[in-house]
Amino acid sequence: MTIFDDSRCCPICNSRAKTVLSEICGNLKIMGSHFPDVPSNNALCSDCGAVYVDTTASQDDFDRYYQSMAKTIRYSDAFGEAVTNEYFDRIFSAVEPYINSRSRILDLGCGVGEFSEFMAGKGYKNITAVDISATNIAAARQAGVNASVGNAAATGGFLDMPGQKFDLIVFSHTVEHIMNMHQAMQNVKEILSENGVLFIEVPDASEYASVEMPPHFFFTYEHLIHFTTDTLQNLSNTFGLKLIQTKTYLKCDRYHVLYGMFCHGSRAPIYRETRTERAIREYEAICREHLKPIIEKLERDKEQLILWGIGASTAQLLNGNFDRCNVIKLIDSNPARQGIAFRVGGKSLTIEAPDTITDPGATIVVLPVMYRDSIIRQIRSDGLTNRIVTLASGN
Repeated sequence: MTIFDDSRCCPICNSRAKTVLSEICGNLKIMGSHFPDVPSNNALCSDCGAVYVDTTASQDDFDRYYQSMAKTIRYSDAFGEAVTNEYFDRIFSAVEPYINSRSRILDLGCGVGEFSEFMAGKGYKNITAVDISATNIAAARQAGVNASVGNAAATGGFLDMPGQKFDLIVFSHTVEHIMNMHQAMQNVKEILSENGVLFIEVPDASEYASVEMPPHFFFTYEHLIHFTTDTLQNLSNTFGLKLIQTKTYLKCDRYHVLYGMFCHGSRAPIYRETRTERAIREYEAICREHLKPIIEKLERDKEQLILWGIGASTAQLLNGNFDRCNVIKLIDSNPARQGIAFRVGGKSLTIEAPDTITDPGATIVVLPVMYRDSIIRQIRSDGLTNRIVTLASGN
């Protein structure tokens, strides 16, 4: 059913007409205490077909999260130098035809500046790196990168460089994190030189279902819109850009990403696309099928369950999956999450600290797949002898 309300409008076409596809989170305070106690949903735009996160949380709420709470992992630490350099080489191969050694390059949403450092090693010296996190910028500067704190979605622009234009803007794995897409794209267009090129890279929603990842991995609360090639085309049409090229590839042997190369163009009519909706519905179905045998066994056993690891990537598992199970406790070792309440099976349960576990007969269900092994080690090092179940195997 199409609804109209005062929550978020479509970040692509600005329409307020939407259909809720699924709930992502029942309480966004899991992102931080400054967030409102409100839900977030995957919503389908009735006019252009974009799928985005619908919530009454604001751009300011997310800005504060990225300024002080989010952690940026170095690619080289996560994947090693060889895989990281291969990944950066792919981006370089895409942008190299459009730049020369004198080109003015902006790395927007630079993290700790690894790509800027990589480009400097290729001989490109006129590079400016910008990120919303002062911690990230300090790390980038320590590596010798010309870096400044800035917010891509800031009203009135984000660079303290009046009149500065860039020949290449790299907007990699950043745009999907922005609530106020229209302000961010306006800011970017204003500083793109007349013949400049904009490179945007995002997770490819059309490939979510094609890789083996933890259930709902791509529905992290940080990702506020899901992209396919059709979404990129409508983005281009809305903001007066010309989409020069798109490509999908497997990033760091993990998951598929999609990039688009843009230059200045003119506004064009958007069209009602269906590719993104099909991809999201397929992915949701696969996530349900993955969880089904594990959850059904827990329902049959009727044993008391302690759900461990209620974070930004796992709280969505509480949206009905365990409603027919005998859940007695929610646990997370992060003090910032303790005290946040969720409803499970009609009961209001508050996230508690690990030291509140007193029943050795209850089964602990470890929700995160990525941090499964470290959580299991913590459980045993805390002296807990409870049976442990993980969502990777169900045993």
